[in-house]
Amino acid sequence: MSDRTNVHVLDSDAGERLQFSDAEFVVKASADTTDGAFTIIEEIEPLDTPLHVHEHEDELFYVLEGDHVFQIGDEKLQAGPGGVIFAPPHSPRAPARDTADRTHADDDLSRRVRGVLQRAGRGGAQRLDRAGVQQRLQEVRSDVALAFATVHA
Repeated sequence: MSDRTNVHVLDSDAGERLQFSDAEFVVKASADTTDGAFTIIEEIEPLDTPLHVHEHEDELFYVLEGDHVFQIGDEKLQAGPGGVIFAPPHSPRAPARDTADRTHADDDLSRRVRGVLQRAGRGGAQRLDRAGVQQRLQEVRSDVALAFATVHA
């Protein structure tokens, strides 16, 4: 039995909304609401995430709708609605999607993602292309436990 006493309930359209370039994220659960057990972040407006590595976090992608391609290590995996893709720590990953997906991770990834998005989003509401997004993320990556791998276009 757990000593956990707080219960976290969130309506489908609720959560902390974070914006970065054309991408919108909603923090559905964080370390604060799960006693540090995990984080769930829903991506509303899709963004092709650059190839990167999480040093400490497992990452589980749950596809809500649409078709998605995930590069995990050297493998390219496809998943549709209801599909699940798991990426362990230290494995390079690059999710590419056409519609929203939900991202689950342990530790307090939401704090680091929030920090990256807030720092990377400074400088106005300019629209960034994929290269601009990758450059902005590279600029702030030293502040978080994310390591971005080289992206070959």
